[in-house]
Amino acid sequence: MKKPLFALTLFMIGLAATAQTSYQDSEYSFGTFSLYKTYEKPVSPLLVSNDEKQIKKGDMILSGSASLYARANHYESGSTSSTTSGIHFGIYPSLLFFVSDGLAIGTSLTAGFSTSDGNFSYDLGLGPELRYYFNFGLFIKARASYEFEHYVSSTYNTFSVEPAIGYAIFLNPHVALEPCFFYNLNFSNYDYTSSTSSYINHVVGFEIGLSIFL
Repeated sequence: MKKPLFALTLFMIGLAATAQTSYQDSEYSFGTFSLYKTYEKPVSPLLVSNDEKQIKKGDMILSGSASLYARANHYESGSTSSTTSGIHFGIYPSLLFFVSDGLAIGTSLTAGFSTSDGNFSYDLGLGPELRYYFNFGLFIKARASYEFEHYVSSTYNTFSVEPAIGYAIFLNPHVALEPCFFYNLNFSNYDYTSSTSSYINHVVGFEIGLSIFL
C-alpha cells in the first residue's frame, strides 16, 4: 500500500513541476512581448516627408483654387477720376509641369464674377503660371492673364499680373491644400478720338486651392 502511494506522490510532484515550468515559460514569453514590443509612432496624414512629395522633375500638377474679395476700381480720364468698390469671386484651374525639382511651369485659366455699384459682370482669361515649392511646404507663384470682362452694356479686354505666397499642406504625397495670399494688379486702356481712359485695380486677397500631384 505504501509503494503505490509513494509512486502516486512522485507522479503528482512531477506533474506539478511540469505545470509550473510551462507556466513560467508562458509568463516569460508574455512578459518579453509586453516589455520589448517595438513602439510604432502613429503616422499623421499631414506629416509627409520631402522625399515622398511629388515635386520632382517630370511630375505634374492639376490644380484648382478659388477666391472671394472686395476690390476697388479706379477710373481715370483726362483730368477726372473716380473710384468704385465691389465684390469679386474667382476660380482658377491650372495645369503645370515640373521642369526641375520644385519648379513648375504651366497654364492657368481664370473665371470670375463681380458686382460693382449695382452692376454685374463676368470675366474669362488665360495665361502662364509659374510655381516654386520649397521642401518645408512654403511655395511662391505668379501668373499673368489676358482677360475679357463683360458688363451688361459693354465688353473690354484687360491684363493682370498676380504674385502670391502660400503654404502647401500635404494630406498625402499626391494631394495638398494650398492657402495663399496674393496681390493682383489689373489694368486696361481705352483710346478714343479725343481722350484716353484707363482702369486700374489693386487687390490684396486670400485664396484657397486644392492641388493633385502626379
